[in-house]
Amino acid sequence: MPGYRKYVLAGIILATVLAVSIGISIYYLPSLVSQRIDTRGSSSSENSFTQPSSSSPPITILLDQSSNVSTKTQFSSSYWNIYTVTSTVTVTVAGNVTCISTSPRLEGITTGNGPYDAAFDNDSDRLFVTNAFDNTVSVIDLNTNSSVATISVGERPSGIVYDPQSNEIFVANFYGNSTTIINATSLQIIKTIPIHYLPSVILYVPSNGYVYVTNTASPEGNLINGSITIINGQTNDVVGAIAVGGGPWGLAYDNRTNEIFAADHGDYDRTGENVSVIDVSTNQVIHRISLGAPLFGAVYDPFNDEVYVTTWTGNSLFAINASSDQLVQEITVGGAPVGLTYDPANHLVYVVNDGDDSVSVVSAKNNVLNAYSVGSGPKWAIFVPSTGFVYITNTGGNTISVLP
Repeated sequence: MPGYRKYVLAGIILATVLAVSIGISIYYLPSLVSQRIDTRGSSSSENSFTQPSSSSPPITILLDQSSNVSTKTQFSSSYWNIYTVTSTVTVTVAGNVTCISTSPRLEGITTGNGPYDAAFDNDSDRLFVTNAFDNTVSVIDLNTNSSVATISVGERPSGIVYDPQSNEIFVANFYGNSTTIINATSLQIIKTIPIHYLPSVILYVPSNGYVYVTNTASPEGNLINGSITIINGQTNDVVGAIAVGGGPWGLAYDNRTNEIFAADHGDYDRTGENVSVIDVSTNQVIHRISLGAPLFGAVYDPFNDEVYVTTWTGNSLFAINASSDQLVQEITVGGAPVGLTYDPANHLVYVVNDGDDSVSVVSAKNNVLNAYSVGSGPKWAIFVPSTGFVYITNTGGNTISVLP
């Protein structure tokens, strides 16, 4: 019993010391940081602070649900928040929702002329970016965020994808009516395959190792009879084609059902505005989902089992149940949404809005959380697992924006 009391007494003393230490740490916390901002109960529309030097300690912000704060990184609403400064973000806290209108975390990764789409090679930690206006591909080292090589390809390169099995990059040359295949290590062109007509977006499917290329128009030049060319990623030969709707563009792959969803933006007379559902095991269209709008980008969210499709003539994002092929919700985003990507770590969909130079962030509950301002004429987005960031191609600004 005496020994037991000894351990109890020791525990009480230890708990008291810890409590006092924590209290002292919190009491003296403001003296340990470069700046301290108390916005609780603030009636001003915005509270701001200057960026400290890189050697300065982080910033502490006290806020409540009514606070409006101009800060440097995304944060959630809680009593104490400590952050390292990167770039300017305007945060509005309302209720339990944090809405953020922001400049990117990092702006100004320089590319070639007219960056359009991007693919990521995890082995080399490199980003491959198509430059539509100078017929090249920029190779970006994500460790330095700088271009390390430029590869000449076909005319007006658009879509691009990385095939991890063959370690090759596939580039769709829109006006060149071809697909350029590049070795991702040597950066040498292996082969150029003729593709007809107006190839735009490329998708790699791991279940069969094939690469799928959307052909926006038919060989006759019309947008009524679009198709998808199938390339064997191991032999680099064309092995087939799939007839889809008018003007197919974006592609998304559902690994659960082994299906591809092709977003068709239709002909000039508004016909063929469907999502074509393709069974990869047979490479046949098994269903068409009519949405009544010209479609553009597509991405699959395995967390919700939903396919998201953009319509570039308005400000809508369509959420489709991938199992039932039924429309779940039409979500309002920015102007003229085009490309999009999925962040599997946070279950977020990033929607690129070409019409107002912004990116909308959509939650797993299909709520628009954030609206980021990016560069001029943004087109496509890609999530990179190694950095946890989303990279946006700004076609009009010749840069890449990076979002947290």
